[in-house]
Amino acid sequence: MSTIVLYKSKYGTTKQYAEWIAKELNVEVKNADTVKPADLAPYDTIIYGAGVYIGCIAGIGLISDNFDQLKDKKVIIFTVGLTDPANKGKYSELVSKNIMWDILDSIKIFHLRGALDYKKIGLGNKLMMKRMKIPEANFVDKDSIRPIIEYVRPSDPQKKTLKTTTIYDSRRIKIETKPVHLPNGIDREYLFVQPVPATCILPTDEKYIYLIRQYRAIIDEYILEVPAGGMDVKGETPLECATRELAEEARFSAKKIIPRGYVYSTPGFCTEKLWLFEAQELTPCEDFARDEDEIIEVVKIPKTEISAMINRGEIVDAKTLSLLIRCRVC
Repeated sequence: MSTIVLYKSKYGTTKQYAEWIAKELNVEVKNADTVKPADLAPYDTIIYGAGVYIGCIAGIGLISDNFDQLKDKKVIIFTVGLTDPANKGKYSELVSKNIMWDILDSIKIFHLRGALDYKKIGLGNKLMMKRMKIPEANFVDKDSIRPIIEYVRPSDPQKKTLKTTTIYDSRRIKIETKPVHLPNGIDREYLFVQPVPATCILPTDEKYIYLIRQYRAIIDEYILEVPAGGMDVKGETPLECATRELAEEARFSAKKIIPRGYVYSTPGFCTEKLWLFEAQELTPCEDFARDEDEIIEVVKIPKTEISAMINRGEIVDAKTLSLLIRCRVC
């Protein structure tokens, strides 16, 4: 089935919605001003988007005045304006004023919220809007096109309905399978591993960095890594978590803690976000006890040795490599 999206846009919002819809459906999009009724003959589905200006649906005559040529097609109209779609009475009045009653049963209408930017409108309209005390607003929302997409491309009733299934749920991690609608229109079920966010912190001074050599049971190895830990204390900020982990694992406090951004550890299946920090002006401390399963030794390493250690495969922990790069140590 061939589909075209047309738009009549004065300030750009309707055009934006039309382009989003066309991209989602992978179909042609055109400015309605460049289209004649005869040009629509090859299409089975016509989606017409129009801005609403002073109670009028822009260019609606292209559809209503030529409906005899379009009556065997699937015709969808979406309007764009400030009116809240929840205000059914006001929107019904707009529709009845602009579209003949005898074609209403043959078309489908949607309303999307637009925007008002006084810098984009003419002086006359600006004065009128201000007299009506209509403030600037921006309600543009890409997600609001979803009902149009689903109406044009209904789901296959024979297709298995995907649903979110929780496999494991605890204070520190949640594992689920979830349905995902991909940008190319394909639906897939994905495994989501969702740990709490974590922080990583690199203790440094003028000549050295301090890593920890920690036993990791999952890989049954001791590896070198930066102090790190999950933000599983309610209300804790990344900086507070980093300060706590620095004291717990490396036995340092720091006068200066510098944010170094964040990385995602394994975005193919895991949502874990790792906040990165560098700690400077270090002071030894014993403020926090380590967890009972933390088998840790603090290792002092000259900065000049780091690149060689990485090349020899002596530092293989991904978060540590990321933080060393962000801190320009290697």
